Amino acid sequence: MYSPLIIGIEGKKVSRALVSHLKAINPAGILLLARNIDSPRQLKTLISDINQSLGKPLLWAIDHEGGNVTRFSRGVTPFPSAQALGRTGNPDLSYAVGRQMALELSSVGISINFAPVMDLSGSSDNPGIGIRSFGEDPKTVSLYGANFIRGLEDHHVWACAKHFPGMGDARLDPHVSIPKIADSRALIFKRHLPPFLAAFKAGVHCVMTSHIHYPALDSKLATFSKKIVTGLLKKKLGFKGLVISDDLSMGAVLKSGLSAAEAATQACQAGHDLLILSHPDFGLHAQVQEAVRKFPFREKIDSILTQRKNRKNPDSLHGNRLAAWISQKSVRVLSSGEKNFPLEKRQGPILALFPKLSEVKSLFTFEGGSEGPARWLKARLLNQGNVQLIETPVQNKNLGSMLSQIRCAKEILFFCFEARRFPGQKAVLDLLNKVAADKTTVFLMRGDADLKLIDSKSAVIDMAGDRKSQIEAALKVILK
Repeated sequence: MYSPLIIGIEGKKVSRALVSHLKAINPAGILLLARNIDSPRQLKTLISDINQSLGKPLLWAIDHEGGNVTRFSRGVTPFPSAQALGRTGNPDLSYAVGRQMALELSSVGISINFAPVMDLSGSSDNPGIGIRSFGEDPKTVSLYGANFIRGLEDHHVWACAKHFPGMGDARLDPHVSIPKIADSRALIFKRHLPPFLAAFKAGVHCVMTSHIHYPALDSKLATFSKKIVTGLLKKKLGFKGLVISDDLSMGAVLKSGLSAAEAATQACQAGHDLLILSHPDFGLHAQVQEAVRKFPFREKIDSILTQRKNRKNPDSLHGNRLAAWISQKSVRVLSSGEKNFPLEKRQGPILALFPKLSEVKSLFTFEGGSEGPARWLKARLLNQGNVQLIETPVQNKNLGSMLSQIRCAKEILFFCFEARRFPGQKAVLDLLNKVAADKTTVFLMRGDADLKLIDSKSAVIDMAGDRKSQIEAALKVILK
């Protein structure tokens, strides 16, 4: 009998110590993170080696939403965000993305994708959702999310609708803090639950809950609430699939005052079938496993392991074309400021300001690694004449000699990476607002939450994400 744990591990190769540990705690599955992935080929070998060493298959899971939530830096299609998909006006594209993802994931042995996000985008101040949502309207999220789910499920990967009962109105990120959503019970049922009902109807096999407090539903966090997990999700709404906790290593759980073992026990008592523990510490795994020993994982695992087989390699060219099409359909010019697009080639020196992504490489995965996007953009701008590219700070506020370079430029292209969240980006934006607003075009890489921080004289383009295909689509708007 498997334990109800889906754990994180270190490394990209199997080791004797890891196999011995897995045999001892007998987890239901493994959550794959960027630290485990170099390429699809390497990952396929890792999965195969561990399964063979154990003499049985595990559930191999991953967060692969598209947009800013991905674990691959190469080898799979770098799809735009859910928000970009929701803007296309074509829900068939959502099915196509789910299909392509499933083909790519199943080809290496992954059986569960912790996607899609079925939360509404809600407040623009929501740091945990943003471009991960298909939109603000329950009907849009329901339609695009259901199609995404069908695309995955029809092609041998189980989908997971998250984060029940909906975290679109959160103002804090549960990775860091404990959010509280004060919506009434009536509003929760009217706005936030319909997308999950659409997911059930689409045949989703898994639902992930949230580490959020909903006073209208219970005094406990949803993760530990039997009223929400068993009473609402399973009984009232009739969900019969697997209920999975969000990562018990997250800040919201740590700040709840519970140990990992206590949190796991309460999550099982609430009605969860599976628990995620992404922390790779063997000792912590053993403690949690001992605490939940009396909650064996139900035998639903048999069907997923027998039905989900590795498939042939998918058509990467099709995936890249699909990503480019979505990017082109979703880019938005929010304001042209005092500019006329496209810009003239010979109007003078252009300064491109791009975030130094190496400062946040521990938080996010980028195409070609943290240095890849800037390198690609520099090459892309070579044919535009006199263009200089500077990488701007993200976490730190040291702007160096940037002021003199800003003053010398005729046009400035500022690729803004969440100024509301990162102080380095806020410092750059403040400087541009002060001395160069009228010659600046701001490209919003992570949603429109930064819009209120931008001077009205600047042009603003919302890319709905930071994939290369989205940067390319935005550049085509302003450059000849």
